[in-house]
Amino acid sequence: MKHDMERGMRYVVTKDSDDGTFVVGDKIELLHDNAIGNWTVGGWIDEVDVQEATAGMEVEIDTVWLNMKKDSLRKRLDQLSRKV
Repeated sequence: MKHDMERGMRYVVTKDSDDGTFVVGDKIELLHDNAIGNWTVGGWIDEVDVQEATAGMEVEIDTVWLNMKKDSLRKRLDQLSRKV
């Protein structure tokens, strides 16, 4: 659901949207223009179609992506700390 999603965070669909635009397992992200990008299929839904395309859909934070992001940031912080 768009209103529950934050930009910069990746999500996994846990319940199909009513019209089948999004299905369980899709990796999605709220884009800067309020469109929703689908990393699984390599496309997006324009903002004008988001409400219909996401009706009935449920999502949760993509913890695999989040943990990879955290690890990457920790490594970068370690590198920077060694330079100080």
